[in-house]
Amino acid sequence: MRNSMKQIQDFLALKRIVVIGVSRDPQKFSRKLFQEFVGRGYQAIGVNPSMTDVDGFACYSSLEEVIPPVEGALILTAPPITDETVRSCVNSDIRHLWIYNRKGFDMLDGGTLELCRQADVSLIAGLCPYMFLPETQFVHQLHGWILKLTGGYPKAANHQRKN
Repeated sequence: MRNSMKQIQDFLALKRIVVIGVSRDPQKFSRKLFQEFVGRGYQAIGVNPSMTDVDGFACYSSLEEVIPPVEGALILTAPPITDETVRSCVNSDIRHLWIYNRKGFDMLDGGTLELCRQADVSLIAGLCPYMFLPETQFVHQLHGWILKLTGGYPKAANHQRKN
């Protein structure tokens, strides 16, 4: 399974996304990423069962509480609940998912991957969204450059939509 640049471009073209697993701690990665998307004009909605507010925006305890529905989900959950989170997104008719976890596709069980395939879900896994945001900080550009050197960067010619 490989990520494609088309999937990434399609995800970043969305306007309304949910950030599942946004941290209570403003210094944590997931919170910084939430702030980055908000700062870039996205309507980002936080989901964390331990919060009612994230940086002045409503935060929901579950995906099912988010109304109106979102177009995509950025999943930043702990590995033990990621499969369940992906299934919840698919069941909520969200067709653009981005899982940020270093294990990428390897962290998902085969049933979850098959569910995404059958539902025609565009699934990005393992890549840091910062690398693909326009005019991102140098450290994120460097990360992308290293992935290009090592063969882990998505190819522009790869037009696979599914996983």
